[in-house]
Amino acid sequence: RQLVKHIDPPIALAEVIQATLVDDPPASLGEGVIRSGVDAELDELRSHSSDSRRWLVDLERRERERTGVKNLKVGYNRVFGYYLEVSTAALRQSLDYYRQQESGTQSVAELLQRLGYQRRQTLASAERFVTDELRDHEARQARSAARTADLERQAFEGLCEHIAAQSAALSSAARTLAEVDALASLAQVAHDYRYVRPEIVDDSVTEIVAGRHPMVEAAIGWDAYIADDAFLAQGLSPEGQGEPPQVMVLTGPNMAGKTTFGRMVLLVALMGQCGSFVPAQRARLGIVDRIFLRSGAGDDIAGGQSTFMAEMTETAAILRNGTSRSLAFFDEVGRGTSTYDGMAIARSIVERLADPDGGCRTIFSTHYHELAAIEAELPTAQSFRMDVLETQDRVVFTYRVVRGGADRSYGVHVAQLAGLPASIIARAAQVLRDLEAGGPRSGEGDQRSGVCDEGNGRSGEGAAAQKSLLYELADVNLDELTPLEGLNTLASLQRAVRRWLAGHGAH
Repeated sequence: RQLVKHIDPPIALAEVIQATLVDDPPASLGEGVIRSGVDAELDELRSHSSDSRRWLVDLERRERERTGVKNLKVGYNRVFGYYLEVSTAALRQSLDYYRQQESGTQSVAELLQRLGYQRRQTLASAERFVTDELRDHEARQARSAARTADLERQAFEGLCEHIAAQSAALSSAARTLAEVDALASLAQVAHDYRYVRPEIVDDSVTEIVAGRHPMVEAAIGWDAYIADDAFLAQGLSPEGQGEPPQVMVLTGPNMAGKTTFGRMVLLVALMGQCGSFVPAQRARLGIVDRIFLRSGAGDDIAGGQSTFMAEMTETAAILRNGTSRSLAFFDEVGRGTSTYDGMAIARSIVERLADPDGGCRTIFSTHYHELAAIEAELPTAQSFRMDVLETQDRVVFTYRVVRGGADRSYGVHVAQLAGLPASIIARAAQVLRDLEAGGPRSGEGDQRSGVCDEGNGRSGEGAAAQKSLLYELADVNLDELTPLEGLNTLASLQRAVRRWLAGHGAH
């Protein structure tokens, strides 16, 4: 209401604009931009333009009578201007006896030449001509059109000067209306998506209860979104126990919601500080001076920077410019290099960010699960993870942030959800088991893959062939096979089995 009171638009100016311009002005001046009644000379020129159309109709009638060509017509195009068009068939016609005697010509073409017709354009089925009378009319029209454009331009420029004289009032009204529009939009979104009014405090704290990412929520619906809590505070009180962390070390598998959670915290802080209600059940937000985000992978080929170099450059900028009032989210920093190098860099960054004097409130998501143990050494850091429910053959993401560190990334399960072939998934699971057991040992590879050596021994080549056959069978998508494709697949597998049996002397 206070803003509306300050809106004082120049209503009289709107009336001037409406009286000067037509309701639907064309794109170019000279084509009828200015309304009738604004300029007397302009109105007179337009009247002459209307008379010109009547003059052309009259010319066409007179020329038909003069030449005897019933299908003669007056036309216009931007290249040749006005013309008189006569069909080729009419030009070839002979004149009747009386017209021959009167004009001294034999055909229509000769008659037109005798009457002063000058050929301007030849078409496949017609000839286009011009006369001195038509040329004079076209010249008058060109002068009239140029003058009309000049008068419309003068009237339009005069209107612009009149508007410019009141630009201060217009700008003030526009700014106020823009502010009202922005606040109305925020209010509408807050009402539609059940946002709450945050508590803005001077402390270096970010407390969000049941926070939601506004864009993700808008995409999937309010009732489908799984909300999460976040509580960050700068430094520790003298007691130190049970305090919220300065740095959240967030672990968990891909697609479990780490990035969405981190960005949600930044967006809620930004929305609250700019005056908006926030998507949460409750929020207590300390004033921040900067919000930092290091997320995503991208190189700078033109600048000679690799993906990892670009990541490190952005991280360095955050570390240099962050203050105790800042809020940051680092998303899997260090993944672009070797495991040990990446983990070492990630740990040193967390240690710097967790410094009560030189760090800032931070969410640090990572796949380096070893970093979860850093909370035992840094009192201002705490470990959190994205909760996962795991069954024998599948993983269910709950999208809940809980205390503690994750011990697995479930990358093979995510690859399976992404649709990688079953043979690739099976092989990846086998390699993962070998790596977790300390590396494959001699003679155990086939046993781990579920392929047992029965009978009188089998060569490594035979074991590889059998394993390839099993993978090929696992990759068959029965739900998408047509009957014919199913028979062809079965025949292919049968041939492969026969070749394997033949190579092992089986019958």
